[in-house]
Amino acid sequence: MAHIQATSTPQIEADRRLLQFETYEDYLDSLITEQDRCYLQDTVAARTIAELGYRSSGETLSRQQFEKRLAAVIAYLYPPYKPYELASEGITGGDPIQKELAIRERPNRVGILSTIIFLRYQTKKGFEVSGYIDFAHKLSNQDWKPFFRREGDFFLFKMPIETRTTLRNGPNFHLYVMPENTHKDE
Repeated sequence: MAHIQATSTPQIEADRRLLQFETYEDYLDSLITEQDRCYLQDTVAARTIAELGYRSSGETLSRQQFEKRLAAVIAYLYPPYKPYELASEGITGGDPIQKELAIRERPNRVGILSTIIFLRYQTKKGFEVSGYIDFAHKLSNQDWKPFFRREGDFFLFKMPIETRTTLRNGPNFHLYVMPENTHKDE
């Protein structure tokens, strides 16, 4: 199953410090010194001076920059939970292949089961085409609803038809080819 994992950037790592502030005003207050409070006697004026960048040796963030960067850090540290939707959910009937794949869909999505589908058919010109489908991988990057709703078949997934043998490893399975002469009958 493909897991999407957020990547940390140097900007996100530097902006982790923003987590200590609940509001933009708290962020501005962190830039104000005791000397500012003493001479200005006004929090709003002190925040305005800090917002303009006079109280920081580095970059002072605007409200929009603060909110955007804080949201990026929060999204990185606490990614939103996005439940998957089963393509076969609510589908009744169907042929035996659809039924069996519907049973296997959830276990393949959550990584409990790995299913390899073997296909073999003959073209109108009489050529045999065969191939394997890594069901868990295809569930993660293709929409299977048309198949389960009987709006298409396996061939809607545009298997490349080539005149030669093509071997491709997937994220869940790797192909190992044995030379023909290793299993001769004695």
